[in-house]
Amino acid sequence: DGERGDIVYSVNRGIDFGASLVEGPLADSAAARAYRQVWEEDDGRLVFEDVAPYYPIRDEPVCFVGAPVLMQGRKVGVALFVLTLDRFDAVLNTSAPLEGNSAMYLVGPDYRPRSRLDLLRATQAEGETSEAGVAIDIEPGRAVLRRSGRPHRPHEDDGTRLDTEPARTVFHLGTMGNGIYKGPSGEEAFVAYAPVDVLGVTWALIAQVDTKTAFAAVGKMQESSAFYINR
Repeated sequence: DGERGDIVYSVNRGIDFGASLVEGPLADSAAARAYRQVWEEDDGRLVFEDVAPYYPIRDEPVCFVGAPVLMQGRKVGVALFVLTLDRFDAVLNTSAPLEGNSAMYLVGPDYRPRSRLDLLRATQAEGETSEAGVAIDIEPGRAVLRRSGRPHRPHEDDGTRLDTEPARTVFHLGTMGNGIYKGPSGEEAFVAYAPVDVLGVTWALIAQVDTKTAFAAVGKMQESSAFYINR
């Protein structure tokens, strides 16, 4: 309901069904912020509210997309669509299945991950892996993340920040690029990055593949080419 801010319809009929987005425990939620933006704006545009834990679904990190509901040209309500980050994971995994120490992931403007992050980084001092999954600065900002068996859920309370040179380049300069980045243990990776606009909010899309995997593929291509040339 646009005027009262009450949730009058819910597909899943969760615990937020019938709740108010104007007062009470959900008044400061991402859903409430998306509702207010749509209801108070007159341009009829879609509104995107970036990732935040949402209590009614077990504090799952979700995004909200808001749109006005019109009746005979008059705005009478707000429709909110919930996007879990599993949807973004599915797109990344389907479009670019990666092997070895390779990964593709999304980073938000707060430098927190916007997709599952089953990577670890090596600590700067001793080159040991850290369960925190935090990317640290190496030669400033040059960090290589490494795979781990433990998937990381965005907004886990572990202080994870991917404040790396590729992410900073996207958010401060708004540009795409690529390069070879080296971790403290000497591991190297090709890293490519680009800004992604999500309804006015910029995320960084970062892909990396370790040089061993990349060069192995090149070596196989060279061997195959030599085979056909020598026949």
